[in-house]
Amino acid sequence: MRRQPTSAAARLVPAKAAAAETGIAYTTLRDLVFRGELPVLKIGRAWYLDRADLARFIDSHKERLT
Repeated sequence: MRRQPTSAAARLVPAKAAAAETGIAYTTLRDLVFRGELPVLKIGRAWYLDRADLARFIDSHKERLT
């Protein structure tokens, strides 16, 4: 069974909404973008993040506390 292509609108989330969804401050998210740790799509003055990039970032920063 083939997967339906994901629309760009469903994949992209505005930066402030991405910060709210992940529970981090917008300024922290902005800093991650400026440091190159998180890719961003800039359209005009607005920033959008790909949900897949956010998921990869979260997964790569998980750690177990023992």
